[in-house]
Amino acid sequence: SVQLNIPESTVCDIVKKYKETGSTESKQRPGRPKTLKKCNTRALKRIIRTDQFSPLGDVTDKFNTSLDTTFHYNTVRRYLH
Repeated sequence: SVQLNIPESTVCDIVKKYKETGSTESKQRPGRPKTLKKCNTRALKRIIRTDQFSPLGDVTDKFNTSLDTTFHYNTVRRYLH
């Protein structure tokens, strides 16, 4: 812990967690799941890159047709900001 400049308690907690669970990954937090997954946000960014000045309605339509799903334009707007 001295070499890494990390508190000893943090190192002990990580080692303890690894021994108990076999992993150092965090547990899933409670809360509402994201509407758009990472692959969906990448697709949305790709659409925006092709035509940056297209209206929100057009972007939403292209996004919905490319994924065969329907997202409300407010959802798309939320992810653009």
